[in-house]
Amino acid sequence: SELHEENVSRLQHVARLLGVSSVERLCKKFVKTGLSPSNCLARYSLADSFLGWQDTAALIETFIQVNFSLLVREHKEQFCSSLSEVELTRLLSSPDLQLLSEDEVMEAALAWVEHDPARRRSCVAPLLDCVQLPCLSGLEAVTRYLQHETVLQDPHCVQLLEQARDYHSLSYQDKLAH
Repeated sequence: SELHEENVSRLQHVARLLGVSSVERLCKKFVKTGLSPSNCLARYSLADSFLGWQDTAALIETFIQVNFSLLVREHKEQFCSSLSEVELTRLLSSPDLQLLSEDEVMEAALAWVEHDPARRRSCVAPLLDCVQLPCLSGLEAVTRYLQHETVLQDPHCVQLLEQARDYHSLSYQDKLAH
């Protein structure tokens, strides 16, 4: 049978259970090649779930870091449904994340929580800790996030954004001295 997106996970599980390393290597090679914005999130979760696949997960993580803006903008549903809290935290806190503005990190965190609010609401504060709030686009953005329903439900998030608002309210000279 031919390897494809739908069966690579099952085949990998069977290869691992049966100890067939040649099939496992084939699965690993499949996951590494042909990465695209439409398949990288699922492949990242797959690679991240297998012991011994750290190199593959790291390769895919780099692809996601480089294409972060595109993924959040054009594959938001898959972004929100594929990533675990640990994987998202790892991505959002990465110094190698390539984006247009820090607002994208904030938007990604909020969208991920809102995808399943009942189960993910408790994750909002740890995720917002990954956002470099002084790097948000300005006072207007901070004010908008301070009015966001998900943020308002968590006192720690409100406190973080109030501190960011205070920072963004400073003059340029005061920010330099800060």
